[in-house]
Amino acid sequence: MSTQTIALMALLILSALGFLLVLIAVIIKTYTKKKNKRCTSETYGKVIKYLFPGDGRIVPVVEFETNQKKYVSKKMFNGYIKVRKPSLSDPYAWEDEKGFLHTTVGPIANVKQAAQELWPIGAEMKVYFDSIDPRINYVERPTENSLAFFIFLITGIALIALGVLMYWLIQ
Repeated sequence: MSTQTIALMALLILSALGFLLVLIAVIIKTYTKKKNKRCTSETYGKVIKYLFPGDGRIVPVVEFETNQKKYVSKKMFNGYIKVRKPSLSDPYAWEDEKGFLHTTVGPIANVKQAAQELWPIGAEMKVYFDSIDPRINYVERPTENSLAFFIFLITGIALIALGVLMYWLIQ
């Protein structure tokens, strides 16, 4: 194979993968905006349990009722931030105003206790839902998926730039 062919293949492969990742980022952003726009009805639900997917993450599960039917929703966060415990008076977990859940990591961290302190079982949380299809919903604040959006977008742009750079360097 000639260097021209190799350069062109590198450009095409990296650029195609980059465009695919940028497309996924756009789809994530579009889906999230549509979901948040559709969820105009609101009610209150109760925390029924927690999920602990690992790595200090906590997901409260909320049950709500509308039209004599019960639905379950998970409180989503825009991201998770692990912190070291600076002092004993600080909480083990807290949510900031931007929708990120900060959780303490370390040998004395107790995520079950932190979840119970933040959202006790039976506590009420506001749920926004689509009145036509209540399965489309979110708890307390609209989700932004900003972290996933930016990861896909930046990685896609970087791959496109790498493909162009490799093409230029090989030429």
